[in-house]
Amino acid sequence: MEVFFSILMVSLFFVTIKNKYFLPIFFIALIGSNPYVTAGSLLLTLITRFKTVFKSDVNRSLFIFCSLWLCYSFIVGTVKYNTAFVSEFIQLTLSIMLLFYIYNSINNKEEFYKNIKYLMYSGILLCLIKVVIDVFELNISTSAFIDYKTNNYASFYILITTVVTPLLIIKKKLYCILTILLGVYVISINDSRANLIIALLLIAKEFISFKSYFLKFIVICLFSYVFYYFYNAFDSSSLFDNTSLYSVLNFENNFSNLERLNLIMYSFDLFNLNLLGNGLGSSFDLFFNNKVTVNNHYPHPHNTLAFLAVELGVVGILIYLLFFYNIIKSYKKIIDIDVKRFILNITISLFIFSFVDVLFYNGILMLFTFILLGLSSVASKLSFK
Repeated sequence: MEVFFSILMVSLFFVTIKNKYFLPIFFIALIGSNPYVTAGSLLLTLITRFKTVFKSDVNRSLFIFCSLWLCYSFIVGTVKYNTAFVSEFIQLTLSIMLLFYIYNSINNKEEFYKNIKYLMYSGILLCLIKVVIDVFELNISTSAFIDYKTNNYASFYILITTVVTPLLIIKKKLYCILTILLGVYVISINDSRANLIIALLLIAKEFISFKSYFLKFIVICLFSYVFYYFYNAFDSSSLFDNTSLYSVLNFENNFSNLERLNLIMYSFDLFNLNLLGNGLGSSFDLFFNNKVTVNNHYPHPHNTLAFLAVELGVVGILIYLLFFYNIIKSYKKIIDIDVKRFILNITISLFIFSFVDVLFYNGILMLFTFILLGLSSVASKLSFK
């Protein structure tokens, strides 16, 4: 299966040669293509679109944010060189190039909706593949999101593409609800506690905003039933089960939660030892085989802010703040209520997920994160008046 999606990803270069728009194909291929094939094909594709990538009218704050990140990463990475620096720097450069391409190439409302629609299609396809793998217990694995094992990154992708996106794209409520239920189901079989909680919070937020009193009544009944179900299903042993939603409340002796706390404290110590950062790509060497957690095979601190602080120091913290500043700034400029709600839901999802995992470590997830930043900036640019 990885071969099929990788071939599809390679076709991007030939699509651009014929002067065709490649983003829809890229979104579909992204879920299963080999990360190295994805990086190589995307780099060649973006080079053929050099003039679009490096247009002079890129948003100033976005340009400053990306320039700061890229330049400081290069300086610190060169001074404190590690074996992962080159690949991580290429990954960062590629993500920024993709961000600029999205910002410069989407210039009207129709193109904006078209790209979001294909993102949703890719998420639905990923969900259907995951369901087939789960039902028939297939041993299918790729280096991207399609995998028989649980994958927190894939769950986040599904959260955005099948829970957040349908609320904007699908106008028929029945189809919208079915798509969201599919996404929530796949997130649940992926045992991703954080993404499931985010999904439920966003669904509750959207349903509360309904103007119809009848719909509100139905929703209240539905959530009352869900609450009643969880109340009756509760067992004290659930607090110790890392796959249970209840376990997020247990910081006394839940293994997963305690490991994450230890990683955060270890990150704080590393940050204090080197306020200028340990260099881009240093996370793996610092956290793998560490002596503060029981499981010492963590490649990063499972927290985006801690990750950036360890690798890039004080500037890393500034980059984290500027990332969300750019999204919030874009959100404030949007006039269309539906698009504004879409960007808000993306911002909430990114912010909460950044506390439980790293947005900028995995190459595929990093590209996806920059895609979301690009779409929020495009929405701001178009303003949707």
